[in-house]
Amino acid sequence: MAAPSDWFTTTRQTLPRFFELVSKLKPTFHLPDITAVDRQFVEAQNVAAVLWDVDGTLMPHHDMGVASEFLVTLANLEGKVPQAILSNCGEARFHELGRIFPELPVLKAYRGPDGGVVLRILRAGRERWSQGAGGTRREVARPEGALVALKKPSAELIELALDQVGSPPRDRVFMIGDQYFTDIAGANLAGIGSIKVSTFKPKSFPFPIRSFQLFERAVYRLLHRRS
Repeated sequence: MAAPSDWFTTTRQTLPRFFELVSKLKPTFHLPDITAVDRQFVEAQNVAAVLWDVDGTLMPHHDMGVASEFLVTLANLEGKVPQAILSNCGEARFHELGRIFPELPVLKAYRGPDGGVVLRILRAGRERWSQGAGGTRREVARPEGALVALKKPSAELIELALDQVGSPPRDRVFMIGDQYFTDIAGANLAGIGSIKVSTFKPKSFPFPIRSFQLFERAVYRLLHRRS
């Protein structure tokens, strides 16, 4: 199975920042999987919002539904904790995620030809674009010209996502994902909490992605395990 093109885009954006990112790989929490984000955990950590990675975190690679093991966990959070989907996916997968998570905002961000950044939001089958931050955010049309996707790890991307979950205190927002160099480093760059879970069904991933996952785990153990 070949790796999807969006993974190669993420890798091209991430590897040049390798030495910047290695100091940002340590998560706030290591958990076996998302079932540990239960009511007791949410109350103990005073969790105010969650940003979700999807593939390898909530389901196997490019699956079409949340794994049955995790449905109860998501149901228990529904209506209690604001949530958003933040995946480094490509165009087709973006629309798939919109169908899988109709009640949650599925987010992507892009830098336009003028250097400005726009946020793309897919929710309940409706797609919209917005620009600005906080009270200055306004809905805009899709920018003309070529757009460059912002990928995790990007503090700017996390900043835009925070607006979508109500801009709660950063230490009470958690990015939950299975990859150190994207999910955890992105959260740490933005100053929010990070939860590293084991990759769910790792054999469902294409070989290049599995190889990189082994590499990043080795880097983490070398640099951070003793601390």
